[in-house]
Amino acid sequence: MTSQQKNHRGQAQTSTRRGPRVTVIDLGISNTHSVANALRSLGADVSIAMHGKEITRSQRLILPGVGAFREGIERLHERGFATVLRRHQQDGTPLLGICLGMQLLFTDGSEFGPAEGLGLIAGHVRAIPRPALRRSPVKIPHVGWDVVALDRRHPLLSGLGESFYGYFLHSFRALPTNPDDCWATCTYGPHSICAVAGNGSVMGTQFHPEKSGPAGLQILQNFIDIPVSREEAKHARDQRPGVRAS
Repeated sequence: MTSQQKNHRGQAQTSTRRGPRVTVIDLGISNTHSVANALRSLGADVSIAMHGKEITRSQRLILPGVGAFREGIERLHERGFATVLRRHQQDGTPLLGICLGMQLLFTDGSEFGPAEGLGLIAGHVRAIPRPALRRSPVKIPHVGWDVVALDRRHPLLSGLGESFYGYFLHSFRALPTNPDDCWATCTYGPHSICAVAGNGSVMGTQFHPEKSGPAGLQILQNFIDIPVSREEAKHARDQRPGVRAS
């Protein structure tokens, strides 16, 4: 066990300092609790929301997801999250999508038929092309550890060097319209996978940071540490029950 892992566990057990308020969105098809536990191990003040109206004073939002694009976007609308997430994006609240959650940030997807996404990052979600040969080393879905190479610098990716390993589990990939919105890539056979995408305060990882060891914890810590402006902090305070705007 590394000293870093000991520190993370020590914080979860003994620290009384509360980190930023982070809300994890529960669509009923996601690994919500494993993400929440990883955040708590880093000292974050974590809540889990099952409906959009439960998101009130959050300083950070995380959208995990596992499954199909169409079902995911339907759950977002059914549970009242879609409008709330768009509003928070306009306010500049940091939002992190994980796996399917990242894909839902894009304009549209094609899994089980065309469906509109949140449109917070311009681009499309399409199937990873299946290999023509049955014996191809490239298997679909893309499962397991793979190298993620940084394409640009961003606070979310601070402290990770030029590359790191992430844990993947997916059959579809995001294709950003603007190449600058892809912050890191993974090469899987002949395919380039956008492993980290972002646009302003909206960002996402195709891999699972909560399953990606020290590098994944570093990404979650970086997300927690992304600065919140005074305007955002005031907005969060004003949303607290019993507190009036001054």
